[in-house]
Amino acid sequence: LRYTDDEKAFVADRAVGSNPLGPLTENVSAGQVSWAVSATYAVNDDVNLYGRVARGYRGPSVQGRIVFGDTLSVADSETVISYEAGAKTELLDDTVRLNANLFYYEISDQQLTVVGGQSNTVQLINADKGEAYGFEADLEAAPTENLLLTAGLSYNKTEIKDDVLLSPGCGGAICTITDPAVDVDGTTFFNISGNSFPNAPEWIANVTARYAIPLDGGELYAFTDWAYKGDTNFFLYECVEFFLDGFWEGGLRLGYKSDRGYDVSVFGRNITD
Repeated sequence: LRYTDDEKAFVADRAVGSNPLGPLTENVSAGQVSWAVSATYAVNDDVNLYGRVARGYRGPSVQGRIVFGDTLSVADSETVISYEAGAKTELLDDTVRLNANLFYYEISDQQLTVVGGQSNTVQLINADKGEAYGFEADLEAAPTENLLLTAGLSYNKTEIKDDVLLSPGCGGAICTITDPAVDVDGTTFFNISGNSFPNAPEWIANVTARYAIPLDGGELYAFTDWAYKGDTNFFLYECVEFFLDGFWEGGLRLGYKSDRGYDVSVFGRNITD
């Protein structure tokens, strides 16, 4: 259990250029209680089950980039409550380690960073809510003495939830925004409610494999690793130009590792280009 008392004072000025400004000041404060409750149950020597419920807190924030814009922006404090349950296991005579969990969390008054707009600046806003749920799993296995395998997989569904939450579009770039446009006194904004969190792909995965051949004084080995990152939206608004399709990236390494402490290898990154 924790009580946090936040007080922040922010001052900014623009002393160069043809349009000096400031000093501008903002003073924010808030107090919140955070807590966590967890439990673990040992089914046997090889299997543990666990659960956790927690409430977290982020204090109010101030954004003061007045290089292009002329105002400071403030985001109120946000709180989050999260639920998690999972299992940690060691199986098959400790040759396999498998862990997995399910999670859900909800953010109230979620702090978000808006990039762009007519002044091409950065400002803070609050969404009514943000929601996320999914699972994670990771595996480590040694099927033989010389072979080690690892794998990880996660799914994370995120959503900004608000009746209407408006964001300006691109700043210094021309872009194709697919969110609904809303006219506010002659200025175009976009409704981002229902979008995913920025930089939050739904799927992430990784796989590695290492095989070694023992020799006197060392070993020859081969190692490969592969990572996947799913479709990713960079900003709060959904935009064709600021969006990354899901992709795999792989690597391969062949080498000799000496018991004396040195390692010589040849390797390639992004081997599928």
